[in-house]
Amino acid sequence: MEEIVGVDIFVEDTGRDPYLTFRSTLVVDDSSSTRKIIFKMLRGLDLPQVFEAASAADAFALMHNTRIDLVIADINMPDIDGLKLLAAIRSKPAFAEATVLLMTASRQTNLVAEALAAGADGYLLKPFSSEQLKSTLNRAAIRRAAKAAG
Repeated sequence: MEEIVGVDIFVEDTGRDPYLTFRSTLVVDDSSSTRKIIFKMLRGLDLPQVFEAASAADAFALMHNTRIDLVIADINMPDIDGLKLLAAIRSKPAFAEATVLLMTASRQTNLVAEALAAGADGYLLKPFSSEQLKSTLNRAAIRRAAKAAG
């Protein structure tokens, strides 16, 4: 049993990591090299569909045409930042169920707190390892299952 936010959740041991429930993932970052690194990490974790977007506007357009379960977006992007993308996702009923993780290279704790208060399901501090990504994805998948249960 794992306790998250004061709720006891029984996570059935299926021998699979909880993050494998994410069927389609979207990585949003204005840095092509960062997107490629994260793409390779996600594919290395056996996530079935991974899409990339160079901007929040591109991400939102893709989400209108493709069901996305998980969004991993940089907070600091030109034009529309990750926090505004998060607000746009949360404001649309069709996207509201998507799990959203925000990432940043900033070590400002208020930025992370602001992301979580705005509805992010988690955050990643760049640079991060595959193991850190896997751990964050598992926690987010468990929270997602808890929300769906109740």
